Amino acid sequence: MPAVSFITVCKGRLHHLKQVLPLWIEQGPAEIVVVDYGCPQGTADWVVTNYPSVRVVRVEDDPGFCLARARNIGVSASGSEWLVLIDADIQTRPGWTAWMNASLRPGYFYTCEAQDGPDAWQAFGTVICSRQAFDRVGGYDEVFRTWGAEDSDLYHRFLLKGELQDRYPQQFVKPIFHGDDERVAAYEIKDMWRIHLIGWVYRHFKNQLMSLSEQGAEVPFENRQNLMNSIRQKIECWQPEEGPLDISVARDMEGPIARGFSARRSLRLQYRLTKEDLLTRRSSAGT
Repeated sequence: MPAVSFITVCKGRLHHLKQVLPLWIEQGPAEIVVVDYGCPQGTADWVVTNYPSVRVVRVEDDPGFCLARARNIGVSASGSEWLVLIDADIQTRPGWTAWMNASLRPGYFYTCEAQDGPDAWQAFGTVICSRQAFDRVGGYDEVFRTWGAEDSDLYHRFLLKGELQDRYPQQFVKPIFHGDDERVAAYEIKDMWRIHLIGWVYRHFKNQLMSLSEQGAEVPFENRQNLMNSIRQKIECWQPEEGPLDISVARDMEGPIARGFSARRSLRLQYRLTKEDLLTRRSSAGT
């Protein structure tokens, strides 16, 4: 029976956490870790008072919100070989940990199986993975500081490192319905279509750069941060009625080509955003 840690993050979602935390405790995991990322509702104090067996981590050095960093901190504070990275609005149903005990296999990570209904994607960010796999890819990319995309990015890097994707049954999770206003409340950017475009374009460029590096090596943090800043600044200012938006990134790469010889390659990647891309992203954002 593998040891399993439930890890969640809360900022402005205490009303949801109050509904789901008792359900998680009933699952009987080895531990539950709650990361209070500067929550204005006092999540940490509430958990300590009402559920002292739950491990609490307080993050008080960032007035903004970075879910990727918060989850990485939560993983660092946990001790189990398997990690359940679960959103604070996911209700669980009896039998999930029993299913994990019988089903989890090394070399696999698990996302929710296909769900029915317009809000089926809401459990997409809740994933089960081994600590070994999480550490191998370096955890979540902390460059993401807008809503979404950090989960898709993590799953893609799992696959690049040879992990296989499997599914856990839909019946064990039920997201609490809520609107986009709550999703973006802790973030600076509120327009969902711009948020989707930023994550979409950043991941496109990053994946291209990783595919050109040796064995899909991660792009250095400073380079990723500069890339994200450039993309975000351009998309935040873009007015589609003014015409297409061209975003490009240049990079010099040097490496061996034969014994005693090396070569430098100059790469320039470019992406053009059009009104059609905007309409596609708006549709996927549900706006």
